[in-house]
Amino acid sequence: SDWSSDVCSSDLDVGFKQGFLRTDGRLSRMDFFVRQICLELNMYVCLFVLSKLFGSGSVPFGLCAIAICLARTVLGIFAAIRRMHDLDRSGKKLLWCLLGLPIYYYGFLCLFKKGTDGPNKYGPDPLG
Repeated sequence: SDWSSDVCSSDLDVGFKQGFLRTDGRLSRMDFFVRQICLELNMYVCLFVLSKLFGSGSVPFGLCAIAICLARTVLGIFAAIRRMHDLDRSGKKLLWCLLGLPIYYYGFLCLFKKGTDGPNKYGPDPLG
């Protein structure tokens, strides 16, 4: 297949939409890890600021917290799908995580298993 150079990028400075709001292409272990840490830190900072603005027991804080946690979860899933593509697996396999226990298996897989060398059906090698 002919893959354009923008299908997969290991640079984190490609912009929010290109770096986080997509499920196509592949994502290396390190980029996956860094994205997860950035998402987690941003979530905690936002929750901290909101708790100071509204009070941690208030309804506005609770509603904002739900929205922030949901957004973090969706963006984390997008990154995990791209990481699964690097392992030459469909992102649909992550649906098993809805059952609970497999979330640890796929979490360790995404963090520690080396991706496919060279291009695969999901795009070029992100380290490539």
